Amino acid sequence: EVGERESERLFSAVTEEAGRLLEAQTATTIRFSEDGSATVVGTWSAPGIEEIPSSTVVPLDSDTPLVRVSRTGRAARIDSYEGLPGELAERMRRTGRRSGIAAPIFVSGRLWGAVHAGRTSDEPFPERAEERIGQFGEIVGIALANAEAREALAGFVAEQAALSRVAVAVATAERPDVVFDVVTEEVARLLGADAANLVRFDPR
Repeated sequence: EVGERESERLFSAVTEEAGRLLEAQTATTIRFSEDGSATVVGTWSAPGIEEIPSSTVVPLDSDTPLVRVSRTGRAARIDSYEGLPGELAERMRRTGRRSGIAAPIFVSGRLWGAVHAGRTSDEPFPERAEERIGQFGEIVGIALANAEAREALAGFVAEQAALSRVAVAVATAERPDVVFDVVTEEVARLLGADAANLVRFDPR
């Protein structure tokens, strides 16, 4: 997973830019879950407009742009939430959203989430708005993939260094307890643990 602080900055910046450049009054970045729900990971609203806070879990139970993106992996829009059933559509109406548009976020070939923008005015998004918000989805996907790759590389380097230190201990230590101490310490360091123990089971 991408580091928490790095992802928060990314989601915050991209969400706000998507909202402003699309002349929307609200914008959110959403992460899809395997259980059929979605979580808000980035949010922005124009002054005076109610935000859907980060970490809010929203159900994908309405024929909204977010639901269409989760099902098709393609950008989608809706020009009015009026009369649309479902909890998500009701939330959109209750918070003043009248129209919405969303685009997928793909990370390493898998559908990760979506960028969504909404308007509280009666004027819907222009015809080519799907293409513009789609560009934001691509940017987020590339940034997430790059961040994951950096973390994976850093983890690999740390693991190799730990293995090297253990190998040196095995080759140079005269007592097994010294090797055990090194192994335990390296495990704790790699896992970011405050304490670690190496236990031997005695057959009875």
